[in-house]
Order: sequence, then C-alpha cells, then structure tokens
Amino acid sequence: MAHDPPILSVGICRNGPNRAMKDSAKNVMDTGEAAINIISQWYLDAANHTCGNFDAGVDEFTESGLSKLPCEIVKAPRVAQAAVSYECKLWKCVPVENDGGSPTTEIMLLRVVNVHVREGFLVEGCDMDRPEVDTMKLNPIGRLGGNTYVGLGDTVDIPRPRV
Repeated sequence: MAHDPPILSVGICRNGPNRAMKDSAKNVMDTGEAAINIISQWYLDAANHTCGNFDAGVDEFTESGLSKLPCEIVKAPRVAQAAVSYECKLWKCVPVENDGGSPTTEIMLLRVVNVHVREGFLVEGCDMDRPEVDTMKLNPIGRLGGNTYVGLGDTVDIPRPRV
C-alpha cells in the first residue's frame, strides 16, 4: 500500500450467517500486532489448511503442520516455512459494512516494523541498503477469492519514463 512508512493491507472477511469476526482479525484487534507471511508454492497446501473454520482454541499451526518462529519485535509468531515475513503493528482498521449496515470485513492497515528474508532469497549482488527479494525464487502465491489461488507467472520489468 505504501513505502514511507511501509504499510501492508489485509482484508479479513467475517464468518458465517452471524458474521462473526475471525480469530485472526480478533487477535490483531486485541494485540495491535501481526506477522504477515508471504505464501510460496512449496507450502500452499498447508497454508490453505489454516483457513478452515476451526474453533477459537485450535492452533492452526498444529492443524496445518506449519512451524512457528518467534518474531523479534511483535509477539505474534511467524511461519518458519515462509521465505519472507513481515512483523507489523496495526495502524488503522477500516470496518466494511454491507448495504444493510452489517459488518462483513475488516480491512487492516499494518505498519511494517521488521522484515525477515530467508538466506538465498535476495537478488544476487543487490544493494544491502535497499535489499530486493528475488520474486522468481520466492514463487509467491496470491488468493484470488473462494478456492482460487494464482502463481506469479511471467514477469516484465519496464523502466519508468523520465519526464
């Protein structure tokens, strides 16, 4: 969303007919912190398993087979299988309501306070004052909606025009 300060946006839809807030959204709202992990192809199935409608006390890490690593600044754990993880503090939450006035989603704007990049995933020879992740090695996966995910596919670097 932004680079100065670095801001990520995450939308978390509410669950079921009573539109209950999901545990992930509730945890961010309660603690003001989150760890955001970039999903890569090699752990997509396990990551997808975490979105099941588990009861509040169930640990999705255990259920999915994913492993936890501690963060350095925030208390939330990060995913050990992720090559890139962001430690974040909640900056703003924007509730979304349907036409009937019922809340359906929380859009969370999260300020990045620390970044973890696994060794071997930076562009070779990059300026370490402005490190760059090698997106082809990262092989990120995005969720389009429902049960549909998308991979990176072809990429194109186009220089910005000089005006």
